[in-house]
Amino acid sequence: MLAYLIGAIPVGFLLARQLAGIDIREHGSGSTGATNVKRVVGNKAGLATMVLDGVKGFVPTLGAVLLFDDLFPYHALPLAAMVCAVLGHSKSVFINFKGGKSIMTSIGCFLALQPVAILISVVVGVAIIKLSRTVSLGSMAGATLLPFTIFYLSGSPVYTAVTGMLAVYVLYLHRGNIIRLLNQQENRL
Repeated sequence: MLAYLIGAIPVGFLLARQLAGIDIREHGSGSTGATNVKRVVGNKAGLATMVLDGVKGFVPTLGAVLLFDDLFPYHALPLAAMVCAVLGHSKSVFINFKGGKSIMTSIGCFLALQPVAILISVVVGVAIIKLSRTVSLGSMAGATLLPFTIFYLSGSPVYTAVTGMLAVYVLYLHRGNIIRLLNQQENRL
């Protein structure tokens, strides 16, 4: 529950409200995530949102690793903390169950659990963003690659299954982006 509440802190919403006096959900893509905050409010607000959204995933997941990892098999509590933080970010109780698309929060979670795997996925995602100039495409590519990277590095079917479910969830959150990509209408950098 604590991991969900930490993940649910609507950083982008709060920054946009404080810095620009707006409800970020009514502007741009309507997302509270870093990309929309950057486009609507500016680079500094977008960067702050990106970092703090990552922290929202990192802190509860690392806390679960440090405090509870030895108590349950298959890293159950750290994985549960990760899932709760991601759900909190995308479905925040504080803003009527709206939120972002969970990329940075997921990255923060995986930095605590599998840092090498997430760094590989981030490098691939950033390369795709640079080549395509499309943030959503790189985000989805990195999320799709992650379960395979997790399996290759850890061999854990549990990590792989949970990561696969989160990747599918992230793709689901990007369904509007997928439609815009197919119609060649997606925003570019």
